[in-house]
Parts: sequence; structure tokens; C-alpha cells
Amino acid sequence: MGSPQHCVPLAKQSAITRDALGVYGLLTTPVWVFDIDFLRKWWANPPAVRLWQADSLEELLARDFSQDISDASRTRLANYRLRFAQGETSVSERWTFYPHSEPMTLECVCSPIYIRDEHGERLALLVEARTPTGVAESTDRRHVESLRHCSEMVSLYTPSGQVLLRNPAAKRTLGQGVSESEDLFASLFFDKTIAPEIRHTTAKGEAFVDEVEVMTTGGVRWHRINAHQVVDPVSGEPALLVSQHDVSDRRAYQHKLEQAHIKLERRSEDLKSFARQIDMARAEAVRLRLRAEAESQAKSEFLATMSHELRTPMTGVLGMADLLIDTELNDEQRELTQHLRRSAVGLLDHLNDILDHAKIEAGKLTLETVDFSPRTVLNDVRRLLGSVAWRRNIELLFEVAPTVPMWLRGDPRRFQQILINLVGNALKFTDHGEVRVELSHKPTTNLRRISLVGSVSDTGIGIPQEQIARMFVPFEQATPATSRRFGGTGLGLAIVQQLCELMGGRIEVESQESVGSTFRFYLDLEIGSGPRTGEFPVFPAHATQEVVTLNGLRVLAADDNAVTRLLLQRTLSAWGCTAEVVESGQEAVEAFARNPFDLVVLDMHMPGLNGIETTKCLRERTAARKVPIIALTADLQPDQKASFRQAGANVCLPKPIDRELLAVTIQRLTRVRKR
Repeated sequence: MGSPQHCVPLAKQSAITRDALGVYGLLTTPVWVFDIDFLRKWWANPPAVRLWQADSLEELLARDFSQDISDASRTRLANYRLRFAQGETSVSERWTFYPHSEPMTLECVCSPIYIRDEHGERLALLVEARTPTGVAESTDRRHVESLRHCSEMVSLYTPSGQVLLRNPAAKRTLGQGVSESEDLFASLFFDKTIAPEIRHTTAKGEAFVDEVEVMTTGGVRWHRINAHQVVDPVSGEPALLVSQHDVSDRRAYQHKLEQAHIKLERRSEDLKSFARQIDMARAEAVRLRLRAEAESQAKSEFLATMSHELRTPMTGVLGMADLLIDTELNDEQRELTQHLRRSAVGLLDHLNDILDHAKIEAGKLTLETVDFSPRTVLNDVRRLLGSVAWRRNIELLFEVAPTVPMWLRGDPRRFQQILINLVGNALKFTDHGEVRVELSHKPTTNLRRISLVGSVSDTGIGIPQEQIARMFVPFEQATPATSRRFGGTGLGLAIVQQLCELMGGRIEVESQESVGSTFRFYLDLEIGSGPRTGEFPVFPAHATQEVVTLNGLRVLAADDNAVTRLLLQRTLSAWGCTAEVVESGQEAVEAFARNPFDLVVLDMHMPGLNGIETTKCLRERTAARKVPIIALTADLQPDQKASFRQAGANVCLPKPIDRELLAVTIQRLTRVRKR
């Protein structure tokens, strides 16, 4: 191919990078750019790389040629600078190189060119070496063969747009291009402004590189165009060398990636929006939780207050009825008083059911864990309900399997409540026959626990099959007629079911109308070992109906309710006690400071100095450290009982006051005997 001396005229050129020299890679003669300032090769085309026997362009550029340049060569380079400065555009001279072990002398054409890289802009030499004839011919043949088999499209155009050369790849895609009258170069582009832009850019000695739409034999396609102005090796006139390759598939794939990226960004925005919604929902959940906790706390406080406020007057009603029964009454007065007491007991039962259901719903009902005897609990149920069965002429039978442990560990009060509700229901709905209570157990995988099985069977009216599913729904009864005939709140069975579940068990029912019903419950309980030495149960067994005498016992009692104070005064006096009853905790502390006492009875919910604070004040006194203290409360829960015990109370008893239970407790604490 011809000399490149007309390719980059010094007067027109601007500094170029290595990428702009790619057109020289198609030349068959060795061409390289020599950096005069750094005395190194700055770029080379493939023939030059092979001439210098380098494996790659990178290896050639990495070599240090500065040591091989003689002083004469340095002088020649300085002379080139001067000649180029005076306006010469090329210099033809023979150079001797040492690409092999033997020297090689070649005719070289050197043209000035400005280059630009990380070191800035500077003058360099564009060198084309004319190889010996044999070498050049063989090299040309190789390049022609390579161009023929190259998959990239290569074309050479005249300035007017006629095709001078197209390799086979270009011919297949763009056509033969043999027209003499058309601007085939301009007709190549779908966008007609591209051809003038390419001509303008390359005329300045710059490379045009871009992706454009091209008219091909297969339609419009996207090609990456790389165009340079070169010299036609035949005519020696300027020509346009254009290489191009199809990037339609890549652009389509890139378009899909861009669309996917857009979708991903939208999805990301959606996720961010969703995250914000989650944060808002979380904040709302926190707000609702705090509100629910506040409402639960308010509900708990309301329940405690209502329990106290409702049970306190019931204490007066029941207590005064008991005191009235102990007086001289005629038969009519005694019957009326007994009716009054039974009505009060029934009202108290309903009140207890409603408060228990409310506590369970609020999650505030907690179970106690103490050792208890299941047989003792059954005996208490027999004593409490035996008279009801006797009056209704119903046989009440109890049977405990001999394999049931003597002691179990759980909440005896709630276990008793389950039995009382079930047995009471059975007696209510049975007109004749019997009610049978049985206890057995099933072993579990844990050798320290059992599944206690209790059943209550009756020969009563039975339950319609369609109503069985509603038996455990709060405030529901089998039929309206049943409610009118037998009364009740409809809470008993619902509470029994909830208590069974709290104890890790369940309850089920089998029934047949006019034949009877069987309620069977299962409780998961630990095997106990009996009460520890000195332990006093919260709810001790009731005393028998014997006359109680506590002659000479000095008792201090404090309660802010006037009726309860009167009841305590009358009851303690009737038992032979010397009682001083005050209305506040502060008065109790002052009374103990004045006189010694053998026993103290304190209401826990007094205004001012409450029962816990009063107990602590008394325990700080040496004289009161060993004096038994009985705590009275209308809302006894295990956590409250623990706080009473921690303050120094010996026993906690519920309100309304059970006079028999109070007597037994005083007797055990003071070791006073009944007569």
C-alpha cells in the first residue's frame, strides 16, 4: 500500500489517541507511531508487530528501545523536529533496525503526528516501512486472504461515495456496490445526516466511531461504524475506509436489559413504597399494641376495682345473714334469713362467674402451682353440694381410681371450681336418679406428669345434639326454655372449658335427650409430693359445723368498709375474742403501738396506707414480727398473693368473708382448739 504521508497533514491535524489509528491495522505494510519524547513505540499495526517478532502489541509497546538508539539516531530525530516545524509533511529515509539477531535496513516514510495519552499531547512520528519485495508480496497475500475470510465488513469508498472495495462479508450484507452514478456510501445509512457527518469528521483526520442504522440486503440493521480517511493504494487519492459489524442483536438484548432495568427500578420503588407501608403498619401496630396494653391495664384495674366494690357489700350481706341466723329467731324469721343468705350466695356465684370470664378474656387470670390432694378436693365438693343432692333426692356418687396419685401439683381452687360447676350443672338438670363423679388418669411420656381424667355423669334431661356445639359459648344455654326454667348466666361451662385449656387440657361432652349427659375433662398436671413442713394452704379445708371459741384472743382488725368492720367486730366478739376494729392502716399501726395483739386481720385495699404498706410497717416493729397477719382481699390472684406474702402476711383469704374458713385459719395460726 502507498505512503501515509497524506493521511494526517500537520497543518490540519489534532492530537489523536490509539483508537483513531485502527484503520492502519488493515495496511499490509508495517506502520507504527514512534514517541519522540519518550523514545518508545507508542502504537503499531499487526505487520509491524510481526516485523519486530513480538507476540502482541502490548509486548511490543512494553519493550525498552531507548537503550538501542544511537547518538546519531537522536540527532536525526532532533533534525526531524526542525524540518517539521519548517513545514515539511514527510521525510523518506533508510533506517536500519534490529528486529532479529541480524540488522534489517528498510525504506521508511516518517510523517509528523500529534498524539494524546495520560502524559499529555506531543509530537510523534508516523512511520511506514517498505519491506523487501519477497516479504511484502507474501505479506500482501496473507492480508488479502485474511480480508477475504474476515467476518467483519470492510469497504473502501471514494470521496464521492462510489465503492472501491468490499470484502466478501460486506458484499453479502451490503451488496456488490458497482454503480458509478450513485453515492452508495450515503445510501448506506437510514439516517441521511450520517454520511455528511462521517465525511466531515474524517476530513479533519479524526476517526468516526458510532452505532447507526444501516440499509442492508436484509433490511434496516444496527451497525457499529469505524471510519477513517486513508490514501487509495492504487490511485494515491484520499479514500474512506469503513469497517462495520452488526450489533442489532446486542442492541436488542441491551434494550431488553434496559426495559428489565426500568422494571427493576419500578419494582424497587414499589418495594420501597411497600417498605414504607410496612413501617407505617409497624408503627400503627406499636400504637395499637400500646393502646391495647393501656386498655388491658385499664380493664384489669376496672376488674380489680369492681371485684372489690361488688364483693365488699356481699361480705356485709352474707356476714350479717350469718350473724342474724346465730340470734334468737322464730321459725318464719329464720326461714326468711336462710332464703336471704341463699339468694346472696347465688348472686355471689353469678358475680364470680362474670368476673372470672372477664379476667380470662383479658388474659389476667393466672393459675397457682401448689401441692394438693385431689381426694380432699372431691370431699370438699361432696360437702358443699351433698345437701343440694339430698334435698332433690338425687344420689351423689364419688369414685377415685386407686392409681390416681395422692398428691398433684397445680391450682386446687380452679380444679375445685371445674368440679363444682360440672356437678352443680348436673344436679340442676337432673330430676331423679344419680350424679356420678369419677377420677382416673392416663400416663404421659413425662414420668413426672399425668393426664388427670375427670368425668361427671348424670341421668338428667340431656342435651339436644344440635345444641351441643353451643354448650361452651359464653352466655349461651341449650334453649330459651331451659334458661327460663333453670336460670343461670350461661358462663359456667365456658369458664370450665377455658380453665381446662389453661391447665393444658380439654373438655368434651356426650349426651342423649331424656337419658343423661357425661362431661369428661383432661388436665395436664405434675405429680406432687405433699405440702412442705410449715406450709399453710391458701384455701384450707373447711371446718365442721362445730361451735368456735377463741376466748381471750386479742385481735386487731382494719377495714375501710363500715359494714365489714361491724361484721368482723360481731364475729370476733361472738367467738370470745377481744377485738379492736379500726378503719385505716395508719390507725392499725397506731393501735399496735399502744397495745399488744395476738393476731392482725387487714383489708389489702384501704385508702391511704393500704394493707401491704401497713403489713410492712408492722413487721418493722419488734413486737409484731412474729404476730400472725391475715390478709383479706376481694380480688385474690397468685401475683397479688405473692406480694402480700412478700410484705409479711401469713395467709390470704378472699372476700366475701367465709366465717368458717376464717375460724379455721385463726385456729391454725394461733393453735386454738375448737370445743
